Amino acid sequence: MSNSAFTKSSIATPVPADLGGTGVANNIASTLTISGNFGTTLTVSEATGVTLPASGTLITLAGSETLTNKSIDGDNNTITNLALAAEVTGALANLTDVGVTTPTDKNALMADGDSWESRALVEADISDLGSYVTGAGAITAVEGEATLVFSGSISLGAHAFDDIDISAEFTDTDDHIMSSKAIKTKIENYGYSVEAGTVTSVAALTIGTTGTDLSSSVATGTTTPVITIQVPTASAANRGALSSANWTTFNNKASSGANSDITSITGLTTDLTVAQGGTGASTLAGAGIMELSGGTMTGDIQLGETDIKLDAVLSADEKWSGVTIAGTAGSAIAVGDVCYLASSGKWLLVDGILDGTDTGFSKQLGMCVLAAGADTNPTEMLTYGKIRSATLPALTIGSAVYLSDTAGDLIVAQPSSANFAIRVVGYALSATDLFFNPDNSYIVHV
Repeated sequence: MSNSAFTKSSIATPVPADLGGTGVANNIASTLTISGNFGTTLTVSEATGVTLPASGTLITLAGSETLTNKSIDGDNNTITNLALAAEVTGALANLTDVGVTTPTDKNALMADGDSWESRALVEADISDLGSYVTGAGAITAVEGEATLVFSGSISLGAHAFDDIDISAEFTDTDDHIMSSKAIKTKIENYGYSVEAGTVTSVAALTIGTTGTDLSSSVATGTTTPVITIQVPTASAANRGALSSANWTTFNNKASSGANSDITSITGLTTDLTVAQGGTGASTLAGAGIMELSGGTMTGDIQLGETDIKLDAVLSADEKWSGVTIAGTAGSAIAVGDVCYLASSGKWLLVDGILDGTDTGFSKQLGMCVLAAGADTNPTEMLTYGKIRSATLPALTIGSAVYLSDTAGDLIVAQPSSANFAIRVVGYALSATDLFFNPDNSYIVHV
């Protein structure tokens, strides 16, 4: 029978698929249900939509289907077994190490010209910053310890670097470069100008002597600077350089410290007193002081409870220590000769022989300590003290020494010859040293 023989109301059960139906009872609310394992082609016209079930799986036919100008909206949508086009597959081939839920910290998605990869930035990625920043641009922030290398100039404009770590003169307490205003202030604090200008040349340094203190000034500092330093002549009121005359005065001053630093004192108008380390006179004689090297004493010296010591050890022959008197020789005499003072006032050689005319043995005796070459020459006699001379005989310590029968000589044995004056002239202190102290008495051996 043909389909025209049926009416909607006359069909009591769903029409199976082999008879042109779906095998499922549908309604007029645009719901289509097909049971069984059958292929179905659905054609929808006008503005009719197709609603998929809230749960379940949409399975396409084998082969390739194209969905054009369609979108999947809503949350929790899942697409499985999605076959990607070759160009998409190649582009994402290197993204296998990009974690979806836990991506690698601080990695960047980098393109190397052929593919993509996830990795950390390296120096080579930013070494040529000019290829990334071209034309008019700005770097707003640079984090970490990376180093930026610029082949051109850096223009600060109306701003300044705030967070570039450096160690230089113009840094704050955090080693950050200061603003241009802060740098300008610091330069001006050093006494320099930072006004704009072009220096074309620098003149030679000029030295002046104006003022009362050291000072400096700069003229035409932005074009042809002229630097002038004022060094006034030093005085009680001025700080500056010493004049030539003042330098000589200063250079001749002694250093502070021990008196040995002072080599001479000139220009004194009054004599230094004893309290000032002086004598109160311009000369030793004027001060009544006798030099150790010799002099004439004009006053009395009262010896207190002390002594006058002779030299302890005479150093060599023809040396002495004691009391001497100056005189005139009556003939040639040598150091060490024993003499007597004659009535003529001259010193003559003496011996102990009594021949009827000799009387010197009983006179003032002395030993010559200043040789005289002839009569009337000046001489000097030791009258009391120690003497060492090559003319002395070998002495016996503590023993007496007598006049000899040879004029000017001494002997150690007491004379026993008749008609001979025996007079002790001193005693031996050592085998070489004689204490000359003539006895005031004498005897004559008959």
